[in-house]
Parts: sequence; C-alpha cells; structure tokens
Amino acid sequence: MKIILNFFLLHILILSPVFADTHLDLDFEGIKIGDSLLSYMTKEEILNEIEYNNSVGQNYLTYEFGEVYHDVINSNNKTTHLAFYVKPKDKNFHIHFIREIKIFKNDFNGCMKLRDKVDNLFQDYYKNAEREEISFKMDFDESGESHTHNVNFLFDNGDFITLTCQKYSERYKLQYNLVDQFNLAVGTNEIKMWFLNPI
Repeated sequence: MKIILNFFLLHILILSPVFADTHLDLDFEGIKIGDSLLSYMTKEEILNEIEYNNSVGQNYLTYEFGEVYHDVINSNNKTTHLAFYVKPKDKNFHIHFIREIKIFKNDFNGCMKLRDKVDNLFQDYYKNAEREEISFKMDFDESGESHTHNVNFLFDNGDFITLTCQKYSERYKLQYNLVDQFNLAVGTNEIKMWFLNPI
C-alpha cells in the first residue's frame, strides 16, 4: 500500500514524491523508475536534452546513459523540476534514475536543514537500508570550490536513494547558470555502477 505524504509534511519538505512499498516505486508527480520517458516527452526533446547535457560537464562519464531535464506542472499549478537518466540507445527511453530538484539560491543552510528533515523521515521508513553520509568536491569543477553533501540509503540489490545539497563555485554558477540546490534521487544498481566508473 502506498503512503502519500500528507499536506503538512509536503509543506515542510517541499517535495512531491509518494512513498511506496519498495524504494523504486517512489512516485515523482506520477513518474517512476522503469517508466518510459516517452510518456512525458517526445523523442526529439529527449535526444536534444541528452546532447546538450553531454556538452556541459558530463565528459567524465561514458555515453551509456544520458541526462534529461523536464519540468512538470502539478495539480496545484506548481512547477516540479525533475531530471532523469535514460539510455540513448533504448528506443523506449526507460528511466533508470529520477532526481527532484529544489532550488536554494544563496541559502545553503536552508538546503542542509531540508536534507536533514528528509533524512530523519527516510530513516524511519527505510529501516532495512544501509545509510551512509559523505561529502566531497565535485570532480568536474577544477577550482575545487564546488562540493556536495550526501546522505545515501543503499539497498541489498544495489539500488539507492540519495539526498544531496550541492553548492557550486561562483565561476561555475556564472558559466553554466547553476544555483545551489537540494536533490532527492532514486536509482538502480546499474546506473550506480555507471556513476562509480568514470572514464
């Protein structure tokens, strides 16, 4: 049975996912791992997104997967910022990774507070998962001033949920129009191994 976050928690967490019996059934505005991205975007839109994102900082990974950004207008007329990873050679563009993005412009402390609230909630819900907390500098920014602070929930089959606060250097913000942000993501073991094996 799915457990839907009630309005009070949604107001606190500013998130849209729906809890489910299994972690891969987390529901982001009706979109789940394994769905075809073609149900929400055209093939041309997907391939254009992959081509663009490959050109702005994805050069440390192979092209087995491609990243796609897509905004969804929910029933409350609010915009939810989502990102996906799919295989460009998969004709159905099945989703292997979903990330919801909450912007924290000039408020990194607010980002960390939200991450910790979601972390506490997930610790209660995913009691059988291994939890780890790590922080590191982002490899793609040679200045060393961009960093991420992650909490990961790791499942027996290798799938994962991650909560991150990302802080970018001022140079990188200007160059790529980026802002500090909170991310809630869920992914499969297959894409985790891709992330862990850069070129």
